[in-house]
Amino acid sequence: YIQTYIQQLRDESAVTRNFELLDVPTPSEDDLRVYYESNRNEFVLPPLAFVTELKFPIGNDAQTARQNADDALLSIRSGADFEAVGSDDPLANLSVNATITEGTRESEWDTVVFGLGIGEVSEVFQVGEVFYIVRLDALEPSRTQTFEEVRDIIAISVTSFQTDEWFTVNSNRSLFTLE
Repeated sequence: YIQTYIQQLRDESAVTRNFELLDVPTPSEDDLRVYYESNRNEFVLPPLAFVTELKFPIGNDAQTARQNADDALLSIRSGADFEAVGSDDPLANLSVNATITEGTRESEWDTVVFGLGIGEVSEVFQVGEVFYIVRLDALEPSRTQTFEEVRDIIAISVTSFQTDEWFTVNSNRSLFTLE
């Protein structure tokens, strides 16, 4: 009986497929631009500082680390090159052409460094367990990325949102029907 019933279903039934329910519409250019304009604050790049810095870890002797940093600053202010001063002190860590995004270091570091003028050398300052001397080599101000720069990112976000919305709206429709 079951085999006969299954055969009868195969012979007399029709399957209707609604595959168009799986075809999520592609976001339009207007959809992308509306998202960009509504969310411009998401595309703001913070300022970048290009610096040369000397770090003097405090370790177990804060007084010696501070003295080494003060001596290095005096040498730099007397005309010595950062790189030379950094290589002369085995305890100093030298970073040349470091690119630092505002907000990725401690706020005290940002306050000092982003307050410098181009080419200016900071005083010795302490953040955490390190004394620093920093020269601001260049500064790129904060800016909002253009639509073209972030178009692909926006397309992903809008497509994801529209996909969720599409399937929510069509959740009660049948993908297959058996008649």
